[in-house]
Amino acid sequence: MLIASSSYPWSPVNVSIAWLCYPFYSNNFSGHAALALNAKKVIVSNLGEGVDVYFSGHSHPDLCLKNRPISEDRNLPLQVSFVLSGSAIICGSSDGRVPIWVASSGECLQLLEHGGKLI
Repeated sequence: MLIASSSYPWSPVNVSIAWLCYPFYSNNFSGHAALALNAKKVIVSNLGEGVDVYFSGHSHPDLCLKNRPISEDRNLPLQVSFVLSGSAIICGSSDGRVPIWVASSGECLQLLEHGGKLI
């Protein structure tokens, strides 16, 4: 079993880091993160391009889901979460659009519109 704290998955058995996630964007910052219920994926709001999906044990993203901020001054840490029993990913936005992606492929399932407000 793995537990995520920020973008570092932890092993509760020996309270040590199980693996590291290395953002490859120039800002090297991370926003919110979430761990899948089966502990096989971690998603991280990367404060650059959108959401990175890391498979268990991988230090670099396996999928990069595009969800760019509308401007640098609205580039905020966005909440990310697994939904639909871990089969989909949802992320907030700075432009009122909330994307929902298939967790395994990154295909956009749905785009929820909320009139340009911060979500």
